[in-house]
Amino acid sequence: MKKALVLALTAFMVLALATAALAVDITYEGNVKVKWGNHGVPKDDKTTFATDSLEYKLKFNLVKDFGDGVSAGLTLENKYDNDDNGKEVYDKDLYIVDKNAWIKLDYELFDVTAFTNGNGSVGKDFGQFDLGRNAGVQVDLALIDGLTVTGLASGGGDPTDKTKAYGFLVKGNYAADLFTLGGGFQTESTEIEDVKKTALAAYGSFNVMDNLTVKGEYGSRKLGAKKDEKAITGILAGAKYDDSVLMLDGNFLSVDKGFDIIDYPADGDRWKARDTVKDAQEWKASVIYVDASYAITDALKVVGNFDYILNAKDADNKDVKFENDLKGWNISYKAGAEYLFTEALKGEGWFRAYGKDRNQVGAKATYTFVKGVEGIFELTNESTGVKDADRITKYKAVLAATF
Repeated sequence: MKKALVLALTAFMVLALATAALAVDITYEGNVKVKWGNHGVPKDDKTTFATDSLEYKLKFNLVKDFGDGVSAGLTLENKYDNDDNGKEVYDKDLYIVDKNAWIKLDYELFDVTAFTNGNGSVGKDFGQFDLGRNAGVQVDLALIDGLTVTGLASGGGDPTDKTKAYGFLVKGNYAADLFTLGGGFQTESTEIEDVKKTALAAYGSFNVMDNLTVKGEYGSRKLGAKKDEKAITGILAGAKYDDSVLMLDGNFLSVDKGFDIIDYPADGDRWKARDTVKDAQEWKASVIYVDASYAITDALKVVGNFDYILNAKDADNKDVKFENDLKGWNISYKAGAEYLFTEALKGEGWFRAYGKDRNQVGAKATYTFVKGVEGIFELTNESTGVKDADRITKYKAVLAATF
């Protein structure tokens, strides 16, 4: 903890000095949260600052313009998270340092960027399948208005491992007033000789009318685990209507086993069935999910979501029987309301459930002291999913600053 804070402060001081001495442009973003609350563990329900007490994220971007289309920059990111944020994160005290330096040559029709620790992926909504961070070079072509074509080549990890060579990616995106189209292909070597890890993606969106947009994405992947490997696929189709009073966002998602989109539960929501499917570790599955909100008045809004897993097959290609084996875990839902008491004070309340044996009642109050600084108090009561077990009551107070 102390080491993390010292490194963050040191980075801030060094970057501040660099800004003054080298005349570079610097932007930054981040947040810090200090928390107090209870563990919510029966018979050991302690209230403390000791755990779940601190979270911060700090990201710096430095750019120096040398003129004639030449620039260089550096990105540094620190993250420390000692709180599960309701997501059942198992690795506490997570401290990550991310960094990348680059040099860019900017011309009229194309840009060339060399980088020390970059990354790339052909997917849009389909994440969790990239080339991995390595040194490399990227070329961006702007051939016509609205059309961008990107090519990327990066190193293959450990230079002593001869089975890891390069990663390559090419993708294009065309954006017009009414629609967007995009797609691409990526490939990289694996630890198995002559076996490639590849991905193909195609996506698009169309503005059907004012406030209504439909979208779709197709992805195909080979994980590079063996020769003659069959590709796994994912399909996403959705429509969203939003006129600032009514918002409806509905989606259909179908993924093969192993087609990961998120790393659940760390990056997901344990109260949404969609995120279980998006992880794709256990099942080949299809799910429909809807998010909705309606502003009854300027101050009062009702919100909700609903997820339903249409079908799922296990590793043996057998149907998953949710009713018998998994206590109805193919359905999740939430109903709630938000109310603005004043410009500074907002209240929220909800009931949500996942399956037949897990549900939660919650309330939350947020007070904005000044723009970017909030005080939050949250109280929840939820079932554990264990038969005849006591319900758990949790509470926490948070002071958060975003900059």
